[in-house]
Amino acid sequence: MSQATTLKLVREREPGDNYAFERRSAHRKPLRRQVTALCTDTHGGERRNKICWLQVRDISRTGVGALSAEPLVPGAIISIFFPPQQELGGMDLYGRVARCEPTDDGYAIGVKLISQQQVA
Repeated sequence: MSQATTLKLVREREPGDNYAFERRSAHRKPLRRQVTALCTDTHGGERRNKICWLQVRDISRTGVGALSAEPLVPGAIISIFFPPQQELGGMDLYGRVARCEPTDDGYAIGVKLISQQQVA
């Protein structure tokens, strides 16, 4: 008689594990960097721009995870400006705020990256 094997689709949550139910298909790379961002919200048909500072925590080819001192509106367009550092050149990334959750350190935000053409 053969033994049946149980397949777990979601791993067990460990204490302090913020990514227990990870749904991203792209691998996250830890990145600790202070950046400037321009967040554009079109709530109520009115376009509002807000400059904010983010502490980037991780990055992947599809998104960015960061901390913000103030809440950002999910669905808002965000332009993130990475300044040049040592031998690395700077870069600008564009995305949409996918989530914003309060934490002890401010607000944890998730940004889904989009192309620059989708920003206009």
